[in-house]
Amino acid sequence: MKKLTFLLSAGILFMLLATIGCGSDDGGPTEEEQQTAKLIGTWTATTVNDGTARDDYDDFTITFTQSTYSTSGGPVGDKALPFQNSGSWSFGTPVTSSISLSSQDMTYSIVDDVLTITFTYNGDGFPGNAKTANVNGDWTFVFEKN
Repeated sequence: MKKLTFLLSAGILFMLLATIGCGSDDGGPTEEEQQTAKLIGTWTATTVNDGTARDDYDDFTITFTQSTYSTSGGPVGDKALPFQNSGSWSFGTPVTSSISLSSQDMTYSIVDDVLTITFTYNGDGFPGNAKTANVNGDWTFVFEKN
């Protein structure tokens, strides 16, 4: 009788633990998945500022895919972008405000359909860009999603 009571108690305990352990792990998308969904798409610059408002970014866009970005429009001739024209991107920490474009760390925010990216650039430039001294400094890009 003691064995039967023990086996019955052990069986009930096992079923209880199995039921608790099999609870749904689906808590919805992760924070990174949510931010990626917000970021993916094409964004058009509405304002660009490096200490003064820039007027050479009128047709500047940036397009994000799952793991890469590319730019179009923007400065031409002797001007240069303060980051690479295209490359990979990744979130930093925290995911909701830190991003890296081609290993260049930046701060970002997405509110509704407005993306704001801020960073300081002090570097030697990138292949194909001229007069990189023109781009050193503090930058703010404000984009609207297309």
